[in-house]
Amino acid sequence: KDPLEGSRGQQASTGPLTIPYNSAATLTWASTNADACTASGDWTGTEPTSGTQSTGSLTASKTYTLTCNGPGGVAVASVTVNVVSPTPTVSLKANGSTGTIAVDYGSVVSLTWTSTYTSSCVASGNWAGAEPTSGSLTTWGLINSTTYTLTCSGSGGTAVSSVTVNLAAPPATGKKTTICHATGSTSHPYDLITIANEALAAHRSHQGGRDIIPAPASGCPKS
Repeated sequence: KDPLEGSRGQQASTGPLTIPYNSAATLTWASTNADACTASGDWTGTEPTSGTQSTGSLTASKTYTLTCNGPGGVAVASVTVNVVSPTPTVSLKANGSTGTIAVDYGSVVSLTWTSTYTSSCVASGNWAGAEPTSGSLTTWGLINSTTYTLTCSGSGGTAVSSVTVNLAAPPATGKKTTICHATGSTSHPYDLITIANEALAAHRSHQGGRDIIPAPASGCPKS
């Protein structure tokens, strides 16, 4: 006789036991006519002929085997503890916000995202391709309202997050706007210039979005 059980709370089992992700099970065993027992599989070492031991917090399924020896031979018992994979999550933001945001025509938009319990992410909608499970991306000079979707997968399933960027109406054509145009110089960082409204989208992405549109009434920054 050499039963090996796994238990969590009031549930005990000599067969497979299922527990939540990152929780623990208690191993319990008892033997008769045995002089020594040895653990193998996902635990190792010499064990008493009867006892209990916690598995510690588990993030993957484990199998525990106990072999006990006595004058009459050898007895072996095993128990498998299955861990339920956690549900993945993903959060995609545009300019730090979820859901739907509104920005000016031609604006620079920063996408950021985080996920948990995922191994891969794929972009769709107005972007495409594989993306890391967390990261950031800058889009330049948007001229159309856009929806970005990110689908992330893990052993526990799939999670999806989307964000929509709505654009204000484009500036009237045939007119002009005065802006602070970034020069890249530390001593003279901006030039005050007046441009056709049709060129505003390009200037919004100039030098990583450093142009100031429109120029402040007080003038361009000096530093």
